[in-house]
Amino acid sequence: MTTPVHVVGIGLDGAEGLSPHVQRIVHQATLLVGSDRHLSYFPHHPAQRLPLGNFQAALNVIQEKLPPLDDSLSEHDSLSERSPQLSSGPLPNPSVIVFLVSGDPLFFGLGRLLLHHLPPEQLTFHPHLSSIQLAFNRIKQPWQEATLISLHGREMDALIPALKKGATPIALLTDNNHSPHAIAHLIQSLDITTRYHLWICENLGGNDERVRKFTIEDFIQQEPEFSFDPLNVVILIQ
Repeated sequence: MTTPVHVVGIGLDGAEGLSPHVQRIVHQATLLVGSDRHLSYFPHHPAQRLPLGNFQAALNVIQEKLPPLDDSLSEHDSLSERSPQLSSGPLPNPSVIVFLVSGDPLFFGLGRLLLHHLPPEQLTFHPHLSSIQLAFNRIKQPWQEATLISLHGREMDALIPALKKGATPIALLTDNNHSPHAIAHLIQSLDITTRYHLWICENLGGNDERVRKFTIEDFIQQEPEFSFDPLNVVILIQ
């Protein structure tokens, strides 16, 4: 018995980082959905591919291809071999739709959106190590007391209460507008007594992984010398 949609977390180590069980699920997919980067990890996969540009457009395609809910959990829905279907209508049962995402789908990921639009009975989640998990393990710090904040598409103001409270450690998921540079300048601009060290962890799990530690003062003084890969996590520790 299986669900028709498998949400597979994947890291920068690509297909090699997946367990044999999850690799088998991906191998049996009739439809692969994901970003160009995620799809590139499976260059020879025969399934139909759906690049994830507009989420709603991709969701519409997935919904069209799903079997009726009563049939989606049928005992006949096994992971057997099948050919990719290129038609726009529902895939013939049994079918497996694999949605490739970064890290843990339910940790500031697309899993929440999928659960909002699709019945949970049609979804199975296969988490990978999240970038936050990797970051704390790289800097060898426990993180059960960490404050976790995603700055993706959010205002930097979301960070201010934690800084004023002196929270430590603070883990930040960044984006192009909320970069390590912007975070350091925000900390400098606030009248806080807590002195934070700035850990910047880039491309975690990839061949070009890099982890660096700075004081806020040294970072800002040397700022013109620094550049960072967009795939980075920032950890603030007293």
